[in-house]
Amino acid sequence: MMKKEALKAGILNALHGVAPKPATPQQLHQALGETVMEAIAPDWKKSMDAHEHSRRACYFSMEFLVGRAVYNTLLVLDGEPCTCGRRGCWEAYSSATALIRQARQAAAEHPESLLAGAEEITGKTVFDAADRGDETANAVVDRFCDYLGAGVTNIVNALAPEVILIGGGISRQGERLLAPVRRYVEKNCFGGKDGAIPIIAAARLGNDAGIIGAAAL
Repeated sequence: MMKKEALKAGILNALHGVAPKPATPQQLHQALGETVMEAIAPDWKKSMDAHEHSRRACYFSMEFLVGRAVYNTLLVLDGEPCTCGRRGCWEAYSSATALIRQARQAAAEHPESLLAGAEEITGKTVFDAADRGDETANAVVDRFCDYLGAGVTNIVNALAPEVILIGGGISRQGERLLAPVRRYVEKNCFGGKDGAIPIIAAARLGNDAGIIGAAAL
């Protein structure tokens, strides 16, 4: 693992070349991604064996290395509006905001559901209602896990990473979230159960990963 001083120096050097003016978030992401790649695979730009480098790269934050390019890939044609300005992106179906939207829609259609009687609907509200046996909440959770699993399957098929870590507040649901995602990936990835199934786990730092990472720099 790189020392953070070396990482900081590499980022500054990279930013100096691409951003004579204050760096945009996109430039910072690119610079950090390239700096990490230089550290773990110095010849990555010249190598024809990009597959192995991509496997190793997926241990790092998807936000920096595959993040927006993957999270904003199309999942549903002409689907829900996404924050990127398009419609139907993976983010519009597998984020905490998406789960809340899906739960509110379900609550409106099923007034008998525990979701309809909730004072406020959050990601935790939906999973709690599902755990209490609410059929509508269970349907929302199952569908949400399918959406998440579909995006993860795309990553597996494209990059064949050895590990995929899921972060954010929703990751606190642990196996209630992860087990269905693993099943979806095993069923739908290239080769099925005999394919390159990665370890799929919750990120230990959860929703604080971004803050901690920024502080470390």
